[in-house]
Amino acid sequence: MKGGTLQINWHDTKPVLTLDFHPISGILATAGADYDIKLWLIASEEGEKKVPASTYQNSLSYYGRVSCFWRRWYGLLSGELIIWKQHNMESSQVWKVLKTLSFHRKDVLTWSGFADGAYLISGSVDNSCTIWDVNKGSVHQILDGHFHYVQGVAWDPLNKHTASLSSDRTCRIYAKNPK
Repeated sequence: MKGGTLQINWHDTKPVLTLDFHPISGILATAGADYDIKLWLIASEEGEKKVPASTYQNSLSYYGRVSCFWRRWYGLLSGELIIWKQHNMESSQVWKVLKTLSFHRKDVLTWSGFADGAYLISGSVDNSCTIWDVNKGSVHQILDGHFHYVQGVAWDPLNKHTASLSSDRTCRIYAKNPK
């Protein structure tokens, strides 16, 4: 794989804080300190010295930090988790808020979704992890074993475990209990 430099600096001269590719459409989302998410179509031209090109597609305004795409939707982080979903219209694609998940007492730092999109896990500055039922928009379970900020969460693709990583220097693995 060969790389080329593509500079995206269209966040009102504010820094770009994070980015992620949509796993199906390949759209690149960038989020900046201007509290805006910008969606880009990235195209690579053939040839050794060609630099990838970007085409602006759309913007989503928000009031927190951005996280990443997950299968069918996109998550945004602040004190709550905002789930956006893509809707295909006749001539365009529109992103609308699907759910707003509020429970953490402080900022959410990280999240990860299960492959089917029905559940996700979030980690917060309040030292806890929350497993959410996305369809119901409600808390499924609270995992509060950490003594400091939860900085990372992951969902096992086989749906047997979740994991959380904290600034208390622990990684906790949680096994799924049979119903």
